[in-house]
Amino acid sequence: ADAAADAEAAARAGAHYALVYDMGATATTATLVQVRAANETVGKFAKTTVSVDVIDVRGVAWDATLGGTSFDVRLANHLADHLLNEHERRVDVRADARAWARLLKAAARTKEVLSANTRYTVQIEGLVPDFDFKYDVTREQFDALCADLHERAERVALDAIARAQPVVDKADKAAAAAA
Repeated sequence: ADAAADAEAAARAGAHYALVYDMGATATTATLVQVRAANETVGKFAKTTVSVDVIDVRGVAWDATLGGTSFDVRLANHLADHLLNEHERRVDVRADARAWARLLKAAARTKEVLSANTRYTVQIEGLVPDFDFKYDVTREQFDALCADLHERAERVALDAIARAQPVVDKADKAAAAAA
């Protein structure tokens, strides 16, 4: 079917769009879908017409290397750099698998807390022998530290919309003409 005709029919049917965004641990995807009502005839002998929702995928984009873990690792590296360069103990926790794993876990927790709060104190007792780690992190620091990751996350959504744009533009024009 012609895309313009599809867009016009969708506009008349009260179609709307939804962006489904999924950032997992290691990858991010965005899918722009169009949801519209349609009538379908069912029944073998007694034909009945029912209204159903039809979902059409209009645009898809992804970043296979960007996920929640990217933010965790970025923050964990920041905390490790602080320990190595600015703290009096000058400890490189990346060389100790157990300490690094504990720092990654603390970074993930910090990310979760900062999603709803403006400040969090990272505390890890016994990060390395005879050393308790404590460090304050603000949401502004975290956002600045991960600014490029935020841009990549936004780019995925914008790419999905851009890939669907010719169809969306036609639907908008058809809706305006029908009004």
